[in-house]
Amino acid sequence: MTQSADQSTEATRTDPVIQQTFRTLVSTPAFFALAHFDYGVGASFPPAKGAGPVAFRVVRGTLEFTAEGVVTKTPAGSRTAQDIPAGQTFTVTADDQLVVPGDVVHSARTAGDGPARILGLALFAGEPAQQFPPGITFEPLTLGPVTALPAAPATASVRRFTLAAGRHRTSEDAGGPRILHVESGTLTAKLRSGTGTVTRAADPLGRSDPLTAGQPAELSAGDGVLLQAGGVVEVEGDGATVLDAAVGGRSGRQADNVALVLGYADDVSGDAPGQLAARYFADSYLLHDAVWGEEVGLTGVAGLAKAGSTRFSGWSARIDDQAAQDDLVATRWALTFVHQGKEVGIPGITITRVREGKMAEGWEAPDVNELLRQTGAASAPGELDADGGDDVTATAGRFVYDLWSAGDLTVVDTLFAPDYTNHTPLAGQRPGRDGVRQFVARWRTAFPDVNVSVDLLVVDRGRAVVRWTSRGTHRGGLLGIPPSGRYLTLSGITVLAVRAGAIVESWQQWDIRPLLATGSH
Repeated sequence: MTQSADQSTEATRTDPVIQQTFRTLVSTPAFFALAHFDYGVGASFPPAKGAGPVAFRVVRGTLEFTAEGVVTKTPAGSRTAQDIPAGQTFTVTADDQLVVPGDVVHSARTAGDGPARILGLALFAGEPAQQFPPGITFEPLTLGPVTALPAAPATASVRRFTLAAGRHRTSEDAGGPRILHVESGTLTAKLRSGTGTVTRAADPLGRSDPLTAGQPAELSAGDGVLLQAGGVVEVEGDGATVLDAAVGGRSGRQADNVALVLGYADDVSGDAPGQLAARYFADSYLLHDAVWGEEVGLTGVAGLAKAGSTRFSGWSARIDDQAAQDDLVATRWALTFVHQGKEVGIPGITITRVREGKMAEGWEAPDVNELLRQTGAASAPGELDADGGDDVTATAGRFVYDLWSAGDLTVVDTLFAPDYTNHTPLAGQRPGRDGVRQFVARWRTAFPDVNVSVDLLVVDRGRAVVRWTSRGTHRGGLLGIPPSGRYLTLSGITVLAVRAGAIVESWQQWDIRPLLATGSH
């Protein structure tokens, strides 16, 4: 994904607003809310027991706070949360963050001469009450009922991004509900998967319209989208500033890592590729699969972006899916650009290792075959010959070792669901399980001594992303390429969606260049 966007397009900016952990959650159905709470001068919120957890950030002013249980405070400018003992009175001021568990009785009042405002992300066991003490105003931005929540502890996050005119951004599945609230400007939202609703500024209290897959919804300032767990939406902006709030199953570090990679995909711009490289990549960044022949490190990242913007135009990147585990983020993406007046689209998969807030290593598998076919840079390979438990980690292991490395075709019916879908079939490959048998059989005919190993594995919310390497002697024809007798090393990345121990969907990209190099293609 080290590509540049249209040079005439401003970059998208993403800034963290709230990043906290909910140690306890509420039972579903529940209400998920993003709201402002305004405290007038001298206003006081009496002792109360919340219906669910709330994470908030002080927008302005100062509040004096007391709680009968442990609450968590993160001072402005710090990433270290501090537990405040029960009964202790303390203050929170501009840009401080606080998490109050739902079972903790607490009170707050303004301190100093001015009013106070907080931005809160909250879960409620029922619809939030509209009656508040005198001097305190509850201003819901977007809220609505949710039917599923991740297991506790869960990450509560709010991020602000500005989407420049003509730019796209795809929300990732956080594993829980998500709110996109338009602060200013306008945008178009299109549901890609799952379920969601649109809440209008004039009626933010849950009486909303359904968001229909494939049908764009126009949103203006004050409007919002509420996505249920598993929902993914694509938005296109026209100078819109958006608050992106989610309760997800990832740790705070994983959420930060995903946001870093997503931010880079949104932010790539031909205007200053060197600056983008320094912003997102470590000085010692190492790309293990230099598919495009780029140099190692920041020089290679910046040089590739510059070369791309020079040779092609109209670059845009779309994120289709992301998975995270430990310090790894796997991203399934698609690039589009204009080559000799023709729009070209290339899918790919990248695994990124993040260290200290920067991308440190990368493994990349773009669809080189599709690039060759669309650009006419070389003859693409031919068709594939016509003859020829709910543990995601274990399923991925069986896929690599039992099926691919050992060639045991008898596992296909138990390893793949009856309705299995291959989203990246080769030309001539049959659909479903039959296509799996066809491809594996042809692969093992081409490489009788093949050995397949796992280099990296990312498991996240029912998906396994496998970076693999296949080694073997090329003794049979494959994809129209005759046997060469050479010992070849081929690598790729596969995304497996697993349900009830069976693979239901897959996406695969692999580096075909070593195979192409053996023949005149």
